[in-house]
Amino acid sequence: MQRRSINLILMASIILAAPNISYAQAEPQDLLIEKLHRINLNLAANDTSKIPVTLRLADLLAERARGAALKDLEAGCVECKAGLKDRSRALELYKAALSKAGPDQKAKVLIQMGHLNQLLNNDSDAKSNYISVLAASAPDNMTAEAHLALAEMAFKKNKHSEAKPHYQKVLDTRTASGRGLAAYRSAWCDFSMGQYESAVEQIKNILKTPELQTRTSAAGVGQADQGFLEEVSRDLATFLARKSFSQKELEQVYKLSPESTRLSNVLQLANEFERTGKKAEAVEVWTYALERISNPVLKLEALVHLAPLKYKENQTDEALKSFTSALNLWTELKGCGDNNCADKKKILRSFLVNWNQSEKKTPSGNLQKAYVAFAQVFPDDSQVQLWGAQVAEARKDWSAAAQFFRSALKAQENDTAKIESTLLSFLEMSENSKLEPLWQEASKTYLQKTTKRSKVFEVRYQQARKTYEAGNNADAAELLHELALEKSAPESLRTQAAHLSLDALGQLKDEVRMQNWSAEFATAFKSSAKDFKEISQKTLLSQSARLASSDSEAAWQTLLKVNASEATDADKKIYLKNKIILAEKTKRWNEAGQAIEEYLSLKELTAEEREFALAQKTWLAELRLDFPTALKSFEKMTTPTLKPEQKSLKLALYADLAGVESRSYYQKFLGQTKETELKTEIAAQLVRNSNQPEKELQQQYSFLKTNPELLGRLYAEIYVKSMTDEKAAAKYLKAALTDRIIEPTIWGKTLWRTDFLQNFKSVQKKVSTSKVDSSTQKTLTKTIKSRAQELEAVEKIAASAIQKGDWSAQVVSLSVVTQENQRFYEELMSLAIPAGLTPDEESQYMTILGQQAAPFKTKADQGQAKLNEFWNSSWKENLKKSALEAGVFHRLVSQEIEMLQTVASADNQKLLKSFETPVAIQEKPNFKNIEMARNEVRQSPFDKSKLEKLLDVEKISKNFAMVQYLETRIKQLNEKGSQP
Repeated sequence: MQRRSINLILMASIILAAPNISYAQAEPQDLLIEKLHRINLNLAANDTSKIPVTLRLADLLAERARGAALKDLEAGCVECKAGLKDRSRALELYKAALSKAGPDQKAKVLIQMGHLNQLLNNDSDAKSNYISVLAASAPDNMTAEAHLALAEMAFKKNKHSEAKPHYQKVLDTRTASGRGLAAYRSAWCDFSMGQYESAVEQIKNILKTPELQTRTSAAGVGQADQGFLEEVSRDLATFLARKSFSQKELEQVYKLSPESTRLSNVLQLANEFERTGKKAEAVEVWTYALERISNPVLKLEALVHLAPLKYKENQTDEALKSFTSALNLWTELKGCGDNNCADKKKILRSFLVNWNQSEKKTPSGNLQKAYVAFAQVFPDDSQVQLWGAQVAEARKDWSAAAQFFRSALKAQENDTAKIESTLLSFLEMSENSKLEPLWQEASKTYLQKTTKRSKVFEVRYQQARKTYEAGNNADAAELLHELALEKSAPESLRTQAAHLSLDALGQLKDEVRMQNWSAEFATAFKSSAKDFKEISQKTLLSQSARLASSDSEAAWQTLLKVNASEATDADKKIYLKNKIILAEKTKRWNEAGQAIEEYLSLKELTAEEREFALAQKTWLAELRLDFPTALKSFEKMTTPTLKPEQKSLKLALYADLAGVESRSYYQKFLGQTKETELKTEIAAQLVRNSNQPEKELQQQYSFLKTNPELLGRLYAEIYVKSMTDEKAAAKYLKAALTDRIIEPTIWGKTLWRTDFLQNFKSVQKKVSTSKVDSSTQKTLTKTIKSRAQELEAVEKIAASAIQKGDWSAQVVSLSVVTQENQRFYEELMSLAIPAGLTPDEESQYMTILGQQAAPFKTKADQGQAKLNEFWNSSWKENLKKSALEAGVFHRLVSQEIEMLQTVASADNQKLLKSFETPVAIQEKPNFKNIEMARNEVRQSPFDKSKLEKLLDVEKISKNFAMVQYLETRIKQLNEKGSQP
């Protein structure tokens, strides 16, 4: 159908553009075509009549194709192929004649070719034809026709920016036909491109300009095309709905529109605003229309639309006013006055529904008034009556709700399928009202009106239950007992009545009647005989549950009376679950553990039930320090309330406490958590726990590098552990010192000092054993030069220590520099005077020797002065503190003190010796004592003193995971108290 529509439009455009051809009858037209065809064939190519004949033949073929296509379209074709052959032949003839056609003819031929190519779906060729017209020196009207054709082609393909300039060319040609269409299409182009203001102005211009008020010039200037104007004015309403809107423009829509469509266009604008969600504008336009409508039917339509729109604009009172006015008008008209009553009623009804939904929780008085108004006009709409009842009920307007139910029941008198539900809803409302008279009315109405009688016994049961809930157990028990033995009642209800009657007796503590009635019910209900035999078990469970909140011990003793072997699977679950909870409350840990295992062995546990049991098992195992069990049971839990990383961390903690591999849990945690600081701590823990800490540190490096201090400490810890293997330690120390991240940290400086002092020890040994050999002049010269070079090398090393600013490194290296410069000076000055010198020569020799030795003496004196400053600083307190707090790093401090002793004075050596006192040997852990302390905690897991005692023992054992756990547990105990 879409293809057929397009063909009709295209055919219409061709008719408008067709040459002035007389319309002959079909047969003469065919004869003429045949005749011209033969003539054309026989004419020589250079014959002057060849071109006119060819063009005439092409025109006739095109016209015949047009007629055939119209007939095909009128016949309802889907694939419209009529006339295709003639069009193709016509196109070929036009092509053949084009090159020889005169200047005046050429533009017409190109336009005809363009139209034919369009009809043959050769759009690219058609476009080329029209462009050729524009390139030729064609008359203005022909050029305008080509522009219009190009514009229409682009417009139909939604290429609005491409079409717009062509339409403008048409508009600029005053003699062009189709200027009205071009102006109209140009406005649509702007509209489609989102230029709403421009589009509106162009539409207004058409409506104001007489010469544009027809699609073509066929109607003549000043002779408006009424249908075209109506269409344009309707589109003005459409366009205005997309832009900012004012009252002035609303007036323009009304005044510029033809009189026949003024009101309908205003209504269309209102509908368009409503459709596009511009509620405030829609309200304004509908109100404007309402003021000008005299027809009550249209007035009703406006009111029907205004009511929901005003509500959406939060004008609730005005919405109700429009709604009730519409309903009043409906009553006056005795309907809606046209054939759309169902639609209008649907809108009004939907308005009520939407209003109701928006106020579902707290319906307003206005909503209730709206329901009352609607129900009065449409009393047969029982569903609305019921909704009104719900609104009134929600507002606790019980009287109004009851009236709605009465009206609904009246409307449903002959609808037995619905009346039952309404009766039951009436009953439910009356129950909620807690108004006994209303309940009596509702129950009486049900028993009177029910035809299905499906709930008669339920109502009776409810009467008995209300008596029971009111605390009148004696009367309730009798009513329920009577109903339980009424064979015509549903067995399930009878069974409920039987059970509730026994419960009422339980409340009365009437054990004799409970036993008699249970036996009676066991006989009356063969299928439930086992249930009633187990009633005593259930009663005990109920009693135990009731006692649990006030007296746990009494609840436990009552629970012990239950014979679980006679209980159902469901009751076994309840029994064991209660047993677990009560055993924990009464601190019967062994019984709790046994009950948990029995509970887990039950079949068909739900996921939630299994999770409960595993949680209790985990908690109890942790409470009793059974961490292997806690780990296994917690690992099986789904833990929906915990984040994945929280579970992984807890599993890791349990694994550490259980003494099993925890790395996999920590690794999983690192992949899950986003807490950078915590990641770093866990990564450090993994390094410390590892048997290959060097390798583990590299694996966790990406986390550790964010905390240089911690990273440096780990390097130091690993180095200290590796010191048993001197070669491995040296290799690791070298690798650690290459990490620039830790260089500025205290640990980086410590490792640098350690490496410096170790390396300097060999330098010190070498330089201190070097001597000047004066056996020959040659050896003397050689050894003096060698000694000077050695001293220079030592000075460079000392300079590196000074640059680092490390006290110990400076003291040791500077001491060696000072001592060796002094020794070298003394050696030089004590050299023997060469034999054979005169006294003057000897004096001169000693002067020269003193001058050469003087720099070494100066260096020695300067070094000593600097050393005095170092030894007189606060080194004692700092070094003593380092020695006392060294802990696992005491070997590093010992090495440092050892090197300092080699260069210290006697007094300082003695002081340094005192710093070498070994770290106090802590009490060795006694595993028997540890187990005894743990057993005490297992027996009394909430005894703070027992936990603190175990904490002290675990600290001695250096079980850091347990220490941390116990500290946390004691803290939680202080916060929560001693209750499990």
